[in-house]
Amino acid sequence: MLLLNYTANAQCSIITCSTPTYSFSMATTLGTSTFTGDCIVVSAGVVLTIAGNVNFSGTQVQMGTGSEIRIVAGGSLTITASDLYAPGDMWKGIEVEEDGAVTVSNSRINGAYVVIECHATVSSTSTAVTLTNNSCLLNNEIGVLLEAPNAGYISFLMEDTEIGAASLKNPLSGEPGDYGVLLIGSNVISGLASFQIGNTSPYTGSTTSNYIHDVAIGIRCYYANARVQNCRISNTLNSIYLPTATPIIETFTSGNIGILATSDNSSPNLERNLQVGLSVTGAGVYNNLIDNVVTDDFDGIIAASQVNTIILSNNINGGILSGGNYILRRGIQLLFPKSSHTVSNNWISDFDAFGIRMVDITTGTTEIENNMITRSNFPSGGESPYGISVNNATPTSSHAVTIEGNTIEKVQTGIFLRNHSNADIQANNMTYSKGGPGGTGHGALAENNSGLYIGDNYLESDCSTCSVNRIGMQVTDCPGVDIHGNYLYNTTVGTMISASAVNGNMNCNEFHDCRVGVGLDDIDVSVFGGFDFGVLEGGSTYYINNGTGIASDNSWYPTTTANRERHFGSTDVPDLNWRYRDLLSDLSTSAPEYDIPTGLTVPPLTDPAQFSAVLTNTTDPECGYLFRMSDLLPIEDALEYMEQAYANAGSMVDAPITASEYYRRWQFWQEVNSWEGLDALLSDDLTAYLNSIAASNIPIFQEIQDSIARSNYVYANALNSSITAESPVEEFLQTAYSIYLNQVNESGRFKLTAEDKSTLLAMAQSDPNEYGMGVHVAAAMLDTIFYNDYVLEEDIEFETRKFAASGISMFPNPVTSNLQVDLAGTNNGILTLYNISGGVMYTSSLESGVNNIDFTWLSEGMYLIKVRLDSGRDKQQLIIKN
Repeated sequence: MLLLNYTANAQCSIITCSTPTYSFSMATTLGTSTFTGDCIVVSAGVVLTIAGNVNFSGTQVQMGTGSEIRIVAGGSLTITASDLYAPGDMWKGIEVEEDGAVTVSNSRINGAYVVIECHATVSSTSTAVTLTNNSCLLNNEIGVLLEAPNAGYISFLMEDTEIGAASLKNPLSGEPGDYGVLLIGSNVISGLASFQIGNTSPYTGSTTSNYIHDVAIGIRCYYANARVQNCRISNTLNSIYLPTATPIIETFTSGNIGILATSDNSSPNLERNLQVGLSVTGAGVYNNLIDNVVTDDFDGIIAASQVNTIILSNNINGGILSGGNYILRRGIQLLFPKSSHTVSNNWISDFDAFGIRMVDITTGTTEIENNMITRSNFPSGGESPYGISVNNATPTSSHAVTIEGNTIEKVQTGIFLRNHSNADIQANNMTYSKGGPGGTGHGALAENNSGLYIGDNYLESDCSTCSVNRIGMQVTDCPGVDIHGNYLYNTTVGTMISASAVNGNMNCNEFHDCRVGVGLDDIDVSVFGGFDFGVLEGGSTYYINNGTGIASDNSWYPTTTANRERHFGSTDVPDLNWRYRDLLSDLSTSAPEYDIPTGLTVPPLTDPAQFSAVLTNTTDPECGYLFRMSDLLPIEDALEYMEQAYANAGSMVDAPITASEYYRRWQFWQEVNSWEGLDALLSDDLTAYLNSIAASNIPIFQEIQDSIARSNYVYANALNSSITAESPVEEFLQTAYSIYLNQVNESGRFKLTAEDKSTLLAMAQSDPNEYGMGVHVAAAMLDTIFYNDYVLEEDIEFETRKFAASGISMFPNPVTSNLQVDLAGTNNGILTLYNISGGVMYTSSLESGVNNIDFTWLSEGMYLIKVRLDSGRDKQQLIIKN
């Protein structure tokens, strides 16, 4: 989250004067004239009419209560380095009539109802409003009001201008300003020209940007087309004073909105356009900053009632109030009924309800792509945040929806889609969890979407052993659904297919550490025959087929051996080579009982003994390589995999690096370097991603790992000492390596001191979602201490060949091929191998005595082995693979 301190783009302190050089006590018309260094007093209620070319330069103008400056056709007013202010109650402001013009440069105006109000018709030829060069409009009810059939009839430039109105003068004392900028168009006259607020540069906080703050609504478009660029809209406020009749009938009456655009559903139903951000920017660069660190229930951008939007590369964020309450309610909200939307490459952070929300849009095209939608914490209490929600009350087949390449973190529901035909959800990266009691977390939740495609998504939850309240994908009433090539990790149910009338295909998916691979809920087997989703390798789901569809190759790595033993076949990693199991003998339903609702137990299950252990798919092509790779792949396939698995990497080059993103970068670095010459074939986006990793500490950490694997501890320690950690993830990993490498000797023995013990204990109890893989390494080092008497001593010698005094021994370590695990006595158990980030690599059952485990397939590096005995005791140990 980017939170900037309060800064003003202009020097907004009014310079007053006390000795008038000019006084206007009655209505006066000014022809061409210049006032330089003067003190002008305009009495209460007086209208000062500008009919020629008038210049205020270095001049202070006192505006009496209810007074006004009116620029008529042919007249122009230039205000330079001057101050217009109300010493008493509010004045009306500057009205620009058709074919009049006003320019404000490096000047300050306050205390008005509307600072600049301009109206034009189709007859306008030279109406112009310009604000620039450190101008400042403070404590006015409305900063700028422009009204025209469309923007083509007013020449408008606003850059390097500050507008804010935290507290108005009498008679509106204590009220905030209504609008920073109010644009009023027409629902009768068509036209595509847009008002542009801001210049064409990206937002950097420099002196060319606009700064709108402390008003109820920053920018308001009412039947008007608008483009917004190089603006910061900040700290909008709640208000009960927004207009109900003049100048507009405000329907969003509570305020606290950054940008609000509305049209109308009534005849002639003219659509309007809002563009926030002129183009997709490069890494780390934003078109606009829309934020609030003050007022709760803030909405960033809202477009409603037939407003088309293009929203590109903006930073929309909110602060966090005491108690962890997020200020930002909805980042982007797009509402009914007809409109098209492109929402791309935005960074939306720290919201409590929706990152992007769409409601009841029935026609048009929507593309939501490559956005970073994040929260600092997983939901808790009564929170139920959605990353992206596209929700219709009634079904539509006329709204084409694509949700692709987005990164969504720490929400309850990653993507929610309801009542849209032929939509695509693909290549998104999501982490999710449940919120309060009774909540259910979903990576993707789809209801009543015929022809839905869900493909190549990464969905990760925070718990696979909790009750059934974290579901990777839940698909309900979606006939013809195609679920392909998704990777689901650490969740209680990988995919749940629900409702009684569903058909489709499900193939090439991987389920890692999911207690249940695929579940069926309220499915009528007789009508489910059109759904071909094969059997997960290891049999955690069912193959139900009436002869349609294609063979399905889904793989399942369950969280527990208990699950695996209640299903068919092996799930040991070396045996999983995109194989599938055909459990059909006579087109009857055959499925393992563990994951089946009671409605699927008839007809009785076929005896699994009649089937071979594993059937290799020889009828249909293998699945794509997706998230699992092998150095045996041809480089062309590896390139295709990289382009699919890291489709949104270009947008992540300068995005915030969370713990999961850090591991993803490390994994990308390893995979690219697994193929000689692959780096030269990458797309521009992936090349930029690779270059950003190459410039980081990740290559050094990789070299440290490789050196440890080769027992080159001195060199590894020197590398580790040379690193300047750039994040908490790196600090933890560097600390863990430092403790190990400063104590280990050439034979792999080290001493753990009391000081190091305390450090590791604090690290092991930290949140891995924040501090990354160093948490797992610290936990493993603690769990593998040699306990002489089961009491920690200040200096306890540890030998990597042995577990604790528990009847378990493991050797050799480092291991080159076979690892021997010796269980003393009559103990049996389960061995699980983890990589340094905590991901499961391999599982195997163990029997009493010596067990030989073949690790020739395992890449060089450091790993964690956990052995769980039948007695329920767990023991862990780090091993090195050479």
